[in-house]
Amino acid sequence: MVKGSKMNFFESFVLKLLQEDISRKYRFTIHEHHAKRAGVHYDVRIENPKGNVDSWACRKGVPIEPGVKVLVIKQPEHKIDWLDYEGEYEGDKPGTYGAGKLIVWDKGECHRIYETKENLIIEIIHSSKLKGKYVFHKMKEYDWILFKMK
Repeated sequence: MVKGSKMNFFESFVLKLLQEDISRKYRFTIHEHHAKRAGVHYDVRIENPKGNVDSWACRKGVPIEPGVKVLVIKQPEHKIDWLDYEGEYEGDKPGTYGAGKLIVWDKGECHRIYETKENLIIEIIHSSKLKGKYVFHKMKEYDWILFKMK
């Protein structure tokens, strides 16, 4: 261990790999969301080990090139059927903040290869538009940074 009792990023990554089976495939979907109140943005949705969906809203879209960082806003966990949803979403009640049209921009499978409360790294293994490893890094309670690794 480095620096007393604190592990560095690499050491904690290796430990996590040794503790968990990263070969499990998880589904993901990226919705182009034409929200009536929030405007056009993208929703990144990734199946989690609990059988629900982790979700982030992203104004600028998912980075295609390595090193480009975008702000994503963590959303409440969604039910698994959101991965297959496409169409008009009216919300739970009239005027709901997320109401609007959802279009599947991309979908596929990934591995969740590293995960803590502050970081999630996924590797996309099947997709029509995206390839490679992506990092979600928590900055504040709901503010995360998303970028593609080199």
